Amino acid sequence: MQMSSCYFRKCAWSIRFLISICTIVLLSSVARATISPAVVERGKSATAFVNVGDGSGSAFCISKTGIFVTDEHVIAGAKKISLVINPGEANERVLSAKVLRVNTEDDLAILKADGPGPYAALELGITDGLRETMEVVAFGYPFGKELTVGKQTYPNISVNAGRITSLRKDKGKLQQIQLDSVLNPGNSGGPVLNEKGQVIGIVESGIEGTAVNFATPVNLLRALLSPLEIVFDPAPLVSGTVEATRVFRIEVLPFYISSDAAQPFTASLTLSSATTAARVFPGQPGADNIFTFKADLRPFNVQNAKRPMAPDINYLIIVKQGDKVVTERKGVIPVLRAPGSGPQVSTVRAPTMDGDKKVVALPSTIDDLV
Repeated sequence: MQMSSCYFRKCAWSIRFLISICTIVLLSSVARATISPAVVERGKSATAFVNVGDGSGSAFCISKTGIFVTDEHVIAGAKKISLVINPGEANERVLSAKVLRVNTEDDLAILKADGPGPYAALELGITDGLRETMEVVAFGYPFGKELTVGKQTYPNISVNAGRITSLRKDKGKLQQIQLDSVLNPGNSGGPVLNEKGQVIGIVESGIEGTAVNFATPVNLLRALLSPLEIVFDPAPLVSGTVEATRVFRIEVLPFYISSDAAQPFTASLTLSSATTAARVFPGQPGADNIFTFKADLRPFNVQNAKRPMAPDINYLIIVKQGDKVVTERKGVIPVLRAPGSGPQVSTVRAPTMDGDKKVVALPSTIDDLV
């Protein structure tokens, strides 16, 4: 009877112990489950698979116009870059992308997707207030195409929750965010979100076989995004042709516009040449910060006997926000010779060869002849 009693008490203790363990695990799970389903869906829809042919990585959108962020090492040396949005899903999209800006030191790159929007985008957070043990969630495509299902071309996204385990600083400035999320090669370039769904870091690297991974703080990304980008690729002009009006188109990319966006942008285009004074043309604003300029080019495109070919045209684009100049860009619009007017002749100067000059004494007969 005593044995039975002890055995019962032992069983009861075991049951209580198991209940306690289950309760702790459950409470721990509840404590970690602060990332809402809405945040998860937001992160999934804005994170793209980056395909560079012989490699892959992750990227995320920060603007409805198609601006994406990834790691510089993901796209370094790539001849062709593709962004796959919603890979493996019914609404999968494969878009080509070009590199707009890179920062090798901070391992960051800005891409522009070539396709109609709007795109699902993430809001950038801040690093102030980050602390160890804070819960975060990372999105990306670990191991790339190795995790495809069946005959799918691209892998589905992976969502990995974790916590901040260290804030690594240099002279008080945050340089890396250490995470215990389970991350692997292929996660590079993916976003790390806080419980509000804001980007606080970009997955960069990790120590294989450990729960030690690193993310680039979002404040370093903000520094890269701060200067505006002007997209302008004018076609060459043909000398001697009379073109009353040429419509130029530029795109102003602020890369990232916060929810409290300031005044709208304005733009002007100044044209000048070696023979023509500067003329200023105001930009007509359109959707998504696209400006058009109607410019009369007849004064710039005149040739005569003394000048058989019109000179190249210099341009200056100035973008303002209110009365403040936020960015500008200078360049040249080349002027080509009209077809059938003969080959283009460039000025040829004799090279300076003082360094290779050699003095040779000539025989007397040749010397007298000379």
